[in-house]
Amino acid sequence: MKTRKQTWPVVLVVLLLAGAGAGADEAEQEKADKPARVGTPLKVQVTFTRYQGEKKVGSMPYTLMVNADDRPSVVRTGLQVPIMVAQGGEKGNTVMYKDVGNNLDCGAETLTDGRFKLSFSLEQGSVHAPDSGRSPNDPAFHAPVLRTFRSQTNVILHDGQSVQYVAATDPVSGELLKIDVTLNVAK
Repeated sequence: MKTRKQTWPVVLVVLLLAGAGAGADEAEQEKADKPARVGTPLKVQVTFTRYQGEKKVGSMPYTLMVNADDRPSVVRTGLQVPIMVAQGGEKGNTVMYKDVGNNLDCGAETLTDGRFKLSFSLEQGSVHAPDSGRSPNDPAFHAPVLRTFRSQTNVILHDGQSVQYVAATDPVSGELLKIDVTLNVAK
């Protein structure tokens, strides 16, 4: 009798493990039966254009290859600009470096109606000369102006469509920044 009571827990554990193993095998089989998700290859052009009034003063186009599979494409362009923090003295000059340039992250998802949802995260940093209206006695007279623009958005486009998704005015310089996006299915 004593032996019989001890075997029931062992038999129960073996049955439970066998059932769990079968479920895992079924999940693995389902995974193997599904084809790997391959996203549609897209060519996305993003153009940063700056205007002073009606006059175009600069344009920076970027072309990204993005697969419509929710994995983002990332572009980082720029440089580090030295900025004087302290000048002179026994220890010399103190300089720090500021990253400037453009950072673009773009992910894409295929929608059921043949359109694509593009998810953007954009950041632009730039350095400008000091304000010439300041007095030379002002300690910030020689300090450059650091400008940053950040944006996150989703746009829905079909093959060949373009959209201007943002137009923003710089609060200091008055320049207008426009960002245009064009989507094409890569052939």
